Amino acid sequence: MDWFGDFTGGTGLLIGLTVALSALTIASTALFACRHRWAWLPLGAGVALFLLFGLASGQPELGMGDLLLPAVCTYGAWRWWSGRRTHGGMLPVRRATAEEWGIGAGLLVLFALIKGFSGLELLAVIGPDLLVHAVLSALPLVIYLGLAYGIADAWSIGVGFALLNLASVTAAGAPNLAVLYAAASVAAYLLGLVKWRTALRVQDRPRELAYPAGS
Repeated sequence: MDWFGDFTGGTGLLIGLTVALSALTIASTALFACRHRWAWLPLGAGVALFLLFGLASGQPELGMGDLLLPAVCTYGAWRWWSGRRTHGGMLPVRRATAEEWGIGAGLLVLFALIKGFSGLELLAVIGPDLLVHAVLSALPLVIYLGLAYGIADAWSIGVGFALLNLASVTAAGAPNLAVLYAAASVAAYLLGLVKWRTALRVQDRPRELAYPAGS
């Protein structure tokens, strides 16, 4: 809920933009759960809003961290559409391999460094709180990349992330709107977890029938 923390357009407009971005993010998560072809569109629209009003607030310089989410959205949408065309209109789902778990961990560290730090020598200055914030800011990027590849395990990470965020905003005494958004995120990620695990079982059923246990 702090994407517009530096926006200078006034409190009312800030709240409106935050609500719009939050709603677009929830909409994309729900569409991801259904493997809908337009799933990346609301998220991309939210990114465009963020960049547009960032420029309007007099901050034309974008850091590398600001460009990560647009890049992930663009790449994810391309993967999503190409995967759907290749597999008859529905993106197939699968489990992550051991190698992909390692790649995901490496990307998480890389994205956290890009978003949060200019160098490891600053770690002693910024402290562990900002380190945790950088990791949590980078985690959705890894989740979105997992979804782009149809990896069902990304939803388990998403549920954990959403629960942690809900606990954080609740403990911090955040406004009711922030708590509502965090709770809606948990529900959307749980929906995705259930639907993609169901899709995995449906996909595995023909193989189980073709190669029954003990055959």
